[in-house]
Amino acid sequence: SYIRVGEQDLPMTEYEIYSYEAFKRHLQDELRDNPRPELARLDEILLKEYFVEIRKKKRNLASMNEEDILKLQGIVNQQGESTLAGNVLLGQYPQANFPQLCIVAIAVQGTEIGDLSEEGARFIDNERIEGTLSQMLQGAISFVERNTPVKIRGEKIGFARRNVGSCVILTIMTLGIFGIVWLVKICKDLRRLHGDENPVGGEVLLYTLVPFYSVYWAYDKGKQMFEDSQKRGGNLTDRKYIYMFMNIIFMQLFTLGFIQTQLNSYQSR
Repeated sequence: SYIRVGEQDLPMTEYEIYSYEAFKRHLQDELRDNPRPELARLDEILLKEYFVEIRKKKRNLASMNEEDILKLQGIVNQQGESTLAGNVLLGQYPQANFPQLCIVAIAVQGTEIGDLSEEGARFIDNERIEGTLSQMLQGAISFVERNTPVKIRGEKIGFARRNVGSCVILTIMTLGIFGIVWLVKICKDLRRLHGDENPVGGEVLLYTLVPFYSVYWAYDKGKQMFEDSQKRGGNLTDRKYIYMFMNIIFMQLFTLGFIQTQLNSYQSR
């Protein structure tokens, strides 16, 4: 069996073939009976919550008794025994009848299965997540959050707002001393946006002591802060060429002012 995709015919997967057959034969797997009905008891607490929610969302069911609601929604069959759908949605322990209906989650050390850690471990975390569908969903989300580095999650961050005019005046009045302090704070903010908590001392020394390093710094930071903002869903614009040009004509103070203005207005989704 093949399926037309663009300009080519591709073999259908097992799932596509099954979906076609299920549609053609009107199969309803969710309504099939449990092989061991005595192990497919429904959770009373989940049932109470289910009745409250479904009567809110479907007003036509509000006046019906609970047994009729369960049969109409496919939670139980005509004999009053839970179906596959009822078991995985509201069962006490769905895996008693269907042990394969679970989530097996693993976190690998690198980017591919088979990569080893320095200690030779294949996995840094693994878990068999069981329960109802909603419980497995919550368990899967918790597993992903637990094994996702903070700098990749795209968490919302904010920066201390600084008055650009005051910073410029203080830099001039202190003959540039406050400008170095200001530069340190900006470098820390940019590294925080990048997800890097390393010290900024070396970067500041290069900026202040190495000729024309500030030109490279302005271009690199302008590019980096825009890319980091995009990853986090932020609102910063790409001004790397403006920053680089300003530093070429020795207007570093204005570059810091523009960068600070962008950080002051930073917002992420």
